Amino acid sequence: MKKSEKILLAVLAVVLLWAGYILLLEDKPDAAPPAAEPETYQAVVESLRAGLDKSMLTDLEKYRISLAGHELGNGPFYTSSAQFYFAGGEGDAEGEGLVYSGYLQAGDRSYAIINGVEYAVGDEIAVGGYRLSQISQGYVVLERREPSTGRVFKRQLPLVDDQVEDVTLKAVY
Repeated sequence: MKKSEKILLAVLAVVLLWAGYILLLEDKPDAAPPAAEPETYQAVVESLRAGLDKSMLTDLEKYRISLAGHELGNGPFYTSSAQFYFAGGEGDAEGEGLVYSGYLQAGDRSYAIINGVEYAVGDEIAVGGYRLSQISQGYVVLERREPSTGRVFKRQLPLVDDQVEDVTLKAVY
């Protein structure tokens, strides 16, 4: 055995003995929590109350939260049964039943909620043979290639409005 290996084993043995002494043999005094003055607690309580008063929800925010809670059920996304249409699109879009009901930004990726399913750019939509080509907060652009001619049809699907403005949720601790 080399001299360096013997030194390492000796250091290891010393460290193990020291750790064993600390964990097993050393007496641990019963530590009592530090006593604080009542004024300190009162100051903390008052600062918490002031923070809660500042961040109280308005009646409109309470209404929006209650509306979202009733509409969402168990899912995290709002859905709507409003009529589907393509603003400025070519051809007839009725009967395809596509509804763009939500927008989700996760990091650098955007997702569109169409018919209750989330899609990213480039994904194929389950209904109508469309492919999602662009996502924005107000609309999505869908493409469908005609197999016989190779012609690309683009349609713009607007976000379904729910008559309530965007909701900003505040967390109160």
